[in-house]
Amino acid sequence: MLFMVTCFSNAQEKFLVQELDLKKSGFVIQSVLPIVDENTGNFALFFNETKTLYAYLYDQNRNNIGKFYTNELPRKYGSILGYGIKENGNYAIYSSTGSRTKFLSTAFDFKRKKAVSEEVALELDNEIFVQGINIKNDFCIITINKKDSNLVFYNFIHGALYDRKIVDISKIIMLDKDNKPKSLYKLLVDSAFEIVNKNGLLGSASFKNFSFEKIDNTIPSPMEIVSKKNKLYVTNNKLTFTLDENKDITQILTVDLNNFSCAFSTFDKPLRSAPKHGKKTNSFLFKNYLLSMALSDYGLEFQVIDFHSGKAIQKYSVSKNQKIRFSNSPIVLENSIFKRYREMEETEKLIRKVNRTNVGISLYHTTNSYEISIGGSKEVKQGLPIVSTGSTIDSFGNSLPSSTFSNYAYFEGQKSIYTTGLFNLNFEHIEGDLQPTIFDKIDDFKSSRRKKPYTETIFKYDDHLIWGEYNSTKNAYVLWKFSS
Repeated sequence: MLFMVTCFSNAQEKFLVQELDLKKSGFVIQSVLPIVDENTGNFALFFNETKTLYAYLYDQNRNNIGKFYTNELPRKYGSILGYGIKENGNYAIYSSTGSRTKFLSTAFDFKRKKAVSEEVALELDNEIFVQGINIKNDFCIITINKKDSNLVFYNFIHGALYDRKIVDISKIIMLDKDNKPKSLYKLLVDSAFEIVNKNGLLGSASFKNFSFEKIDNTIPSPMEIVSKKNKLYVTNNKLTFTLDENKDITQILTVDLNNFSCAFSTFDKPLRSAPKHGKKTNSFLFKNYLLSMALSDYGLEFQVIDFHSGKAIQKYSVSKNQKIRFSNSPIVLENSIFKRYREMEETEKLIRKVNRTNVGISLYHTTNSYEISIGGSKEVKQGLPIVSTGSTIDSFGNSLPSSTFSNYAYFEGQKSIYTTGLFNLNFEHIEGDLQPTIFDKIDDFKSSRRKKPYTETIFKYDDHLIWGEYNSTKNAYVLWKFSS
């Protein structure tokens, strides 16, 4: 088999093809996991062939500088949480069991051409898993203590070795959806049970509902992701947790990973005087700006707030009987049962349909403007299949240590409705046509091909995205470069 690195430039319409020997005998790739070294520009690709994992390491010029295969596939630990890369070039993949109570480190040594798995000795006791994150090349597991709501950070040094740090938030009192004071842990419990009850599920709340949705606002964020109530933004060495279950305020907890200090703040939401029944709210954080939205039976409103001063910079509103003046697109309904994509014009339909969903707001920064989308998303329980993305190593599970692929290939059994407006860098609405996002370009390229792609993957590299597919005809894996 050949591994074909293909760089594709949308602007110049030029191709650069380089073929590298991956494996002489043919085999079927079930999935592939890419990991990029942010310090050196090297990147590793891990190909899964049922019982064997093939690991390949490339430098920034796409030269192969290491490869080997291993049967070290710990299938018991079925979900990838993140990765770590050390200065000596060793890679480690961190995974867990489905219950997120047991964890494993699998280290890949390209010089010695071997992989070693070690169970991570985490005695969680009263702690509940919250999220696994990557800060550049380092990996960290975050848990919350059930007794005092303190956040615990397990920073991995090498393989299964880690440091344990505690962020004391025991004195921070938050408000639930009824404006009653509660700890962070109890807020997460309430939120988890609400998700379970809303979906008609039996049993106790799943650990997955304790997690904060990781947001990468450098790439387009679909409504399916931004409509989540609890979000986590990772910026340099700072973590920002936002909670939007309360309809009057957005509650924000910021943790500085340099010294593990924390800060807590709240921001008022629009339409505070509107009745809570029939009102839905959410927020989205972009750099130093908080976008806050509210929707009621009668209309919607969103505002842009300076995160540091707390002052509103811009505010836009529309009633259900008015035309939306701050939109540059039609009202779009995607992935409905009867039709995959259709457009509407009436604001009243947007208000009515979005009010039946989980609402959300997002911002995507283009070259010299902002695109802000407002809408909602809900799961369609019948009629739509689950799409297998093939984005990760099957033996490890179906989660990715990066949000890039999950943003692109989200669960297809979702129904979303939204409208998008164009704004200048002062958040003033401007006229003009919306430009295709980098995901649109990838979709257009895929639709121009005769065959549907098999075993896709996508990852960020420098200032562009790399999209990959397995070409069964050529028995090759092909990477294409896309720029925004």
